[in-house]
Amino acid sequence: MDAVIFRLRTGCQWNRLPEEFPDDSTVHRTFQRWVELGVLDRIWAALVEECEELGGVNVRDDKLLEATLDVIVVERARPPEEAPQHLCLDKGYDNRPSREIVEERSYVAHIRRIGEEKLDEAGEKRYPARRWVVERTLGWLSKCRALLVRYEKKAANYLGLIKVACILLWYRRQHPLSLSR
Repeated sequence: MDAVIFRLRTGCQWNRLPEEFPDDSTVHRTFQRWVELGVLDRIWAALVEECEELGGVNVRDDKLLEATLDVIVVERARPPEEAPQHLCLDKGYDNRPSREIVEERSYVAHIRRIGEEKLDEAGEKRYPARRWVVERTLGWLSKCRALLVRYEKKAANYLGLIKVACILLWYRRQHPLSLSR
């Protein structure tokens, strides 16, 4: 599995796996067998089920606002009082808990109200806002170079690599949940 993950992350050819991994043809045959037997499907399903039991499935964005603001990597500059820092959020954050979280962290909240549409200069609705839930997942999947350029000849193998990437995503979600249990 380590060799398959290495191949997924780097995008290297199967025959260019580093020497610390088993023979490339053995790794490739094993991967193809896993795809054929549905092993990856079962691993993925087990992780999703575990995450669901731990309460980590389909968490709305606003439920993660506090954790997101608390783990910002770059420290905020301390602006002078006349230049407060602003935080723009979409309609999904139009609720009291989100507003309180933003206020506690001394941001000026700009949250579009539910039911409020963006209007152009003439006051007419233009390009209604949509929330693209899959953007985050696609961003995570783009870190897997083997998925960016499709080198796999067989569609089943390419789909298998997508499943391995999703397994990694769900494992990263499940692991901290299981530690906090």
